[in-house]
Amino acid sequence: MKRAFLTFVTLLFSNISCGDVMLCDENKSAGQFGDLSRPESEFNYRKYQASLDYLSKIPRMFAHAEQPEKVARSAEVWIGYLNSLVIVQGYNLKQAALFEPTKKNIEAFCEFLETDGRYVD
Repeated sequence: MKRAFLTFVTLLFSNISCGDVMLCDENKSAGQFGDLSRPESEFNYRKYQASLDYLSKIPRMFAHAEQPEKVARSAEVWIGYLNSLVIVQGYNLKQAALFEPTKKNIEAFCEFLETDGRYVD
């Protein structure tokens, strides 16, 4: 019973502290000097929640727009959409690697970080 309680508490607080855990070799220059790579630390709960909030607002942007076609052509909307998807995908991969730290899960997150985890601009 004691072990189950400790497991529960650990899982409960894992979302809060996971931003501090680094799984991959960090590129120290990530995001500097025109590099569009994203540091691992950006895949945290706060950014994940902000991304979900943004994604949930997109349908309302279209529904309440006088000219929905302008929203559809807006680079700002689509850049925000794509960057939010990157955060959600990366955060999910990082959580999987933290919850079950197998070589496969960690490599999947680190590969995502190097290839698909970049800023969309």
